[in-house]
Amino acid sequence: MKPYPQYGDLNVVDGQPGGNMKYQSLQIKLQKNYSKGYSFLFGYNYHNEQDERFYNDIAVYSQQYTWIDSPASRHRLSLAGSWEIPFGKGRQYVSQSPRIVDALIGGWNLSPIITWRSGAFLLFDGMVANGDPRVDNPTPQRWFNTDVFSPLPAYTPRSNPWVYSGLTGPGYFNVDASLVKSFTITERFRFALRMDSFNVLNSITWADPSTSVYSSTFGTSTDILLNTHGRRTQLGLRVEF
Repeated sequence: MKPYPQYGDLNVVDGQPGGNMKYQSLQIKLQKNYSKGYSFLFGYNYHNEQDERFYNDIAVYSQQYTWIDSPASRHRLSLAGSWEIPFGKGRQYVSQSPRIVDALIGGWNLSPIITWRSGAFLLFDGMVANGDPRVDNPTPQRWFNTDVFSPLPAYTPRSNPWVYSGLTGPGYFNVDASLVKSFTITERFRFALRMDSFNVLNSITWADPSTSVYSSTFGTSTDILLNTHGRRTQLGLRVEF
C-alpha cells in the first residue's frame, strides 16, 4: 500500500538512515577574465565530512550512533584556461609576417584543463588489527601493511577503526587540452582545425586497493580507476562563413 507505487523504492546512497551528517569546507577561487590573449579559472576545495553511523553490530542493536570520518578525499584542485599563442597576424609577435608564414605560426590557441584530487581514505570492515598499517612508499602491489590484520573471530565485535589517518588510496591527476589552428581565407570565410586530447600525459590512475581481509588481493590494487582511460585524441574541422 505505497502512496506513490509508480516511483519504486528509494535507496540511501550516502550516510546512515536516521543519522546526521557534517560538512565543512574551505573554497578558494581565482579568476582572470580574458585580456592580453589569455584567461584562467583556478579553484581549490578542502573539505571534511563526518557521518553518524553504527560502529559495530552492538551499536546496530542498541541504535547508538558514532561520528565517523567520511572516506571522501579531502583536497581537490582544478585549473582551466585559454591562451592565444602570441604569434601571427593581429597578435603580439610577428604580426606583420608574410601570409605563408602566418599560415604556419599564426592563429594557434591552447585551452588546457587540469584536475587533481587527493586519494580517498580507505574504508575497513571489522577485523583484528595490531599495529599501524601505513607504509612509507605504497605501491599498487603493496598499498598498506596487510600483516597487521587478521580475520575477526566469530561473535567478536570489531574494535579497529573504519579509516586510518593518512591512509588513503591513489590520488588522481589528469590533463586535458585543446589545440586549435584558425585560418582566415576571406573576411567572411574562415575555418579552424582542432585537436582535443584527453589524458594528455597518458598517465595511469589506480583504483583503491582491496580492504577485505578475506580477499586474495587484500592490500593490492588490480585495476585502474573507474571511468579513466589512456590518452584519447580526436580531430575536428569547423567552417565559419
